[in-house]
Amino acid sequence: MSKEQLYESNKLIAEFMEIKIVARNGEDAVYMSESSAFPEYFRLTEYNRYHESMDLLMPVVEKIINDDTELPKGFKVLIDGNSYTIRFNSFVFIVKSESIMRAIYKAVLKYIDLEQNNKLW
Repeated sequence: MSKEQLYESNKLIAEFMEIKIVARNGEDAVYMSESSAFPEYFRLTEYNRYHESMDLLMPVVEKIINDDTELPKGFKVLIDGNSYTIRFNSFVFIVKSESIMRAIYKAVLKYIDLEQNNKLW
């Protein structure tokens, strides 16, 4: 993915996570909650690096799993070389990737795309 594609993908995930994105000084930014030590705006590309951090990515996976559905809940990854089968509840994605983190990242993006286009149900 190009730097621009990563930026847009991370922005998509941030919006899915209900992080408020605002324009500030001509750039997208996120506002940290008032409970944070130093509430202020951060550039989105510096704050949300879902493609680089399992610590940021796993809460996204948890939100997908805990979605208000009546489906059996679960998360599973099967690895076959550089092919990963990733299951969120009853949704299965087959992804080619160089790492498990990148595969989960791609599956998250596919899930969000389906949800936004009302193709999950």
